[in-house]
Amino acid sequence: MDIEFKLKQIEEEARHEKAMREFHSTHLDAHDSSIAAIQVILERTEKNIDALTIDVSALAVSQKHTDKMLQDLIALLTRENTNGKH
Repeated sequence: MDIEFKLKQIEEEARHEKAMREFHSTHLDAHDSSIAAIQVILERTEKNIDALTIDVSALAVSQKHTDKMLQDLIALLTRENTNGKH
């Protein structure tokens, strides 16, 4: 009787150990999947930041060109206005 009880106890422990290993494995798989998804998001974010940096640089160049054109227009209008008064 004592041996049967011990045997059942050992079998129960073995089932519990197996269930815990399966749970741990599932948990690790989910963790690995999460890490992979985060990596994809980080890569996309880096690409978006690179594209945004290029866009901002292009916008800065365009803004400088616009500023120059505006200054030229103001200078032209000032000259025309000054020439018209004399």
